[in-house]
Amino acid sequence: MLKCTRVPNSSSLAEVTLRPGREADAPVLLRLMDDRTEWLVNQGRTKQWGTQRQSDKPERVQQATKLATSGGTWLAVEEDPTGSQHEQVLGAITVTDVAASYVSPATEPELYINYFITDPKKGGGRGLGDMLIDKAKALANEKGVRLLRLDCYAGGDNKLVRWYESRGFQKQEAFEVKGWSGQVLMMRL
Repeated sequence: MLKCTRVPNSSSLAEVTLRPGREADAPVLLRLMDDRTEWLVNQGRTKQWGTQRQSDKPERVQQATKLATSGGTWLAVEEDPTGSQHEQVLGAITVTDVAASYVSPATEPELYINYFITDPKKGGGRGLGDMLIDKAKALANEKGVRLLRLDCYAGGDNKLVRWYESRGFQKQEAFEVKGWSGQVLMMRL
């Protein structure tokens, strides 16, 4: 397991590390999506992912399997301090050199964040999102790539877009897919 920058947390919690994803992590990625969907629904934000469990959608199961086997997925994990489980997955990021098909291609080499999620029940406010974005930046630097992009939901109050902007991303282009409003954001490294 790759040790990475420690995430600030309470003294009762173990150190958070990053490790590469593997095929067996597909159910974990789906669990993260289900937990985030439940959180979004409880926040009244149903237009981002709807109200149905993501693990009940065949296209999401296929997506999770593809992400887990992509070679570009990293999971933020912590050892369970009670010893009841080996690890708890608190978040994940998938970074590849292929942008989503529904956005304009980059005009230079890039890395693209295709999947980014944290556990809303266990990871909120602990700096996990920053840790995962730092991993994406490190991967880009290792490859000599100076452009990092991603896309996210841009509907509702635009809170998600503002969160990425607060991390140094800048709006690049807006798009819509089947009534779903999205925003491509970029970061120069």
